[in-house]
Amino acid sequence: MVSKDSPSKEDSLTLQLRVVGLDPKDYIPGRVRLNQKLMMQLGVKIKDFVEIEGKRKSVALVWPGYPQDLNKEILRMGSLIQLNCGTSEDGIVKVNKIPLRSAKSIILQTKNESLSTDNKLLLRFIKKKLIGYPVILGDLIDVLFSDNLEYFVVSQTEPPGAVILQKKTKYFITGTTIEQSMEIPNFGHVRICCYQTTILSEAYCSCGRVVDSKLKNYFEEENS
Repeated sequence: MVSKDSPSKEDSLTLQLRVVGLDPKDYIPGRVRLNQKLMMQLGVKIKDFVEIEGKRKSVALVWPGYPQDLNKEILRMGSLIQLNCGTSEDGIVKVNKIPLRSAKSIILQTKNESLSTDNKLLLRFIKKKLIGYPVILGDLIDVLFSDNLEYFVVSQTEPPGAVILQKKTKYFITGTTIEQSMEIPNFGHVRICCYQTTILSEAYCSCGRVVDSKLKNYFEEENS
């Protein structure tokens, strides 16, 4: 049963919802699915943002729920958002509407020392992948390089708090080790390791020109 906290101010209604996973083919980074009835109760529409609180807080973009979820008091989210919220399937989380400011800058931490802020082409690639992505301090985010995922932790944003990454957001990458306690979720058929070296990173370690070539090919394909 959904329980409602008393709102402290207008439009601050909070719902407690049960966490349910997404369909295996429906992995949508940074997004959660809510049925129309719950969206109306929270006062949100598609592409609005919600704050989700389990053992910790995170933020996500609202997407429409599945037709079969119409009368269910659930919040559908992927494994990565579950991890960021400190919850799991069948857990209970608090959900409320939240306004997000545009991020002026963001600092990402990674275990992979080959991913450098000095590589402007690499930053452009990451930036393009994360446009419209909502984040908050401490979130773990993933970026797809070729057929593999590389993980980053949000270590700082300007302004602080919940923000959305935009075209004008400035990116910085540090080689600070990702917390050993961060347990990476299982995304269906493959176990993703936080410390794995991606194909792209291996190429960069051995020869910077190789990775630059792959990134240039990516942008050429995008613009063709």
